[in-house]
Amino acid sequence: MDCKQVTDGPWSIAVALASFLAQGILGGHVYTTGIFYTIFKQQYPGASEVAISWMCTLPLTLWFIVGPLGSIFTNRYGCRICSVIGGLLASFGLTLCYVSTKFYMVFVFYGLLAGIGNGIHYVGFVTAVNRYFKKYRLIANIISTIGVTFGMAVYAALVPPMTETFGWKGTLLILGGISFNLCALGCALFPTVSQSSSSKVLNIGLLRDKYFLLFGVQYLFCNLSSSMIFLHLPALLLSFETGASYWFFSLTVYGIANCFMKVLYSVIVYLRKPDSSIVYTGSLTISGIVMILLPALQNQVWVIVLVAILGCTCSVTGGHNVEVILYLVGQENVSDGLGFGQVAKASGSLLAGPLAGLLYEASRRYDT
Repeated sequence: MDCKQVTDGPWSIAVALASFLAQGILGGHVYTTGIFYTIFKQQYPGASEVAISWMCTLPLTLWFIVGPLGSIFTNRYGCRICSVIGGLLASFGLTLCYVSTKFYMVFVFYGLLAGIGNGIHYVGFVTAVNRYFKKYRLIANIISTIGVTFGMAVYAALVPPMTETFGWKGTLLILGGISFNLCALGCALFPTVSQSSSSKVLNIGLLRDKYFLLFGVQYLFCNLSSSMIFLHLPALLLSFETGASYWFFSLTVYGIANCFMKVLYSVIVYLRKPDSSIVYTGSLTISGIVMILLPALQNQVWVIVLVAILGCTCSVTGGHNVEVILYLVGQENVSDGLGFGQVAKASGSLLAGPLAGLLYEASRRYDT
């Protein structure tokens, strides 16, 4: 294939589809850690609540925090090599959990290695999507990131029966095999002119932009709250004395609502072209209110309604956030902006696990 970039062309659609599938695999892994949280608590009763919470937030945390490393790989070697390297690390991390005999081994493989692979792979793919699209860039970002919540909904339905059939180690072995497909999907990212001609390593100057820094602070607090929700929602619902199938269902409802709203947003953007930053800010304000209400309203119907609203409002973090970053830093700095933005998100996720563990140990209640 010719290495020249064909913006908004036929191969752009193939890249967007590959991104959808790749983000489905990543999202399925990192946003169902709450299921493995309950499993790890049973398998390692001697481990502290803080350690288990921290380990289960690491896949999401490192997905974000290694963003600058992914940016360096992307700028130096191109999106394809960056994505393949990340896919290998993610696959090896989950697969090696099968031979783990100690808690610290699972901590390293499940939390650290797979999380680093997720982050490197993600930056390569998101950068590629923004290079292959111009006119339909926001729509492409929204549609491709639907894969994240689609994967979460699918994994939420498949992981519990898989753990019953194959055990938790066998399930992680299968998920490691699925993650190996990230390498094949990365091969779809043919080099572009902007990839092959780039010589910069990382644009540190973005950290002097006060508006970009404020966006980073917002990213931190947004992910601090959402990480707690994803990690402890299953445990919270179990504390309401609901059945396991109920919280599996709640994660699926979140994923479906999130996917639906992303599609609706893409249609609205195409027809009306609203201000992305206003949509982004308004939606996250509503999501914050919903998070406050969630532990207070323990009625099963209300919980499902609130989870659905949460899925709708949080959908802006998978498309509009990229558009806001592009507005702040420009197309030429998109991979750097994504990298630094991921670090801000990671900081929130990194704080969420230990903080949630400490709150639970102090109160013995998940609604705290």
